[in-house]
Amino acid sequence: MAGTFTREVGIAFGAQTVEGTADATIAGLSGSLTLSDGIVLGDANSGIVSSGISHSFTRRLNEKPPLSGSFTKQSSDFLEEQIALSFALPLSGPRNDTTATPVDGDFVGRVGVEALYRCAGLFGAASGTPGHQYIPIDVDLITAKLFDSGNYWVIKDIRGDVSINLTPGEIAVATYTLSGIVDSFGAVAFPTFDYEELGTVSAPVVASVSPVWGFDPEERGWTSLTIGVSNSIESIPDSASDTGSSFEQTNREITVSMTIKDTDTDIDFTRTNLVGTTAPTDDLTATIGDAATGSDPALAVLIEARNLEVRSYTPDVAGTQAASTITAVCTATIVATEFKLENV
Repeated sequence: MAGTFTREVGIAFGAQTVEGTADATIAGLSGSLTLSDGIVLGDANSGIVSSGISHSFTRRLNEKPPLSGSFTKQSSDFLEEQIALSFALPLSGPRNDTTATPVDGDFVGRVGVEALYRCAGLFGAASGTPGHQYIPIDVDLITAKLFDSGNYWVIKDIRGDVSINLTPGEIAVATYTLSGIVDSFGAVAFPTFDYEELGTVSAPVVASVSPVWGFDPEERGWTSLTIGVSNSIESIPDSASDTGSSFEQTNREITVSMTIKDTDTDIDFTRTNLVGTTAPTDDLTATIGDAATGSDPALAVLIEARNLEVRSYTPDVAGTQAASTITAVCTATIVATEFKLENV
């Protein structure tokens, strides 16, 4: 009788400098790994074995003709091993303790998290508030090393989208849908993962977030809210590539889908935005968690979905109170200012 084994999975992410060449540091990871190596603790309610990791593989192939006079298939020509990969993690700051008087450097995201933001087209930099902010840019390439029990895959040229789900009373979860190229596969002893503060300090809950849209400082709570950063990536035939194709970003859209309470301050606010003929100027803002004040963990994330343009809405209720279910797009008149996340 065949033996069995317990599945163990983990992953590390890091920046990649050259398209088509996996980052050598990430590719060489093994043994005892820490946050500085690019490992990231996933969301326990997502992925396989509570890891936040979801991965599957497909054979890209060329079919051969069936055997003569029959419908019997012959073995296909192998072209490429393709991976479908997603990773979900709690939305939070880096969770390390800040200095007595916080400075920008206290809020820099962990190595792997910074890489994930970059591959989804969000660039991290000091904000000066103090804090560390992420604003839209073109997607940047990253490399990942996926460990699954006694095997590993190195995935290069990763680009992605991110969807942030902010359910009241729960921890916000950012789910990255990633596309990349399998660079190598092999056998390796499953590493030890030390997640440090990510494993010992709780992520913030979506509660008391001071949600404002349109009537600052009037707060309007949502019953559901999802922010999506979607990057359009086109596959281009390329004989110089080791898979025969290369990739190019062709568009980006940042959307907000939410059910939010209406206000009697302006009961047709949502419709007025929908039919507006001038650029909208109302931002949706909220802070998930308490901003650090000194010698306490950097947990909180400020969200600014700017100049929301309503594309569709449905009158709704939150309990017995008037609400609207809305799909809106972040807009701007200045490049890369339509959206911001900030560790504060």
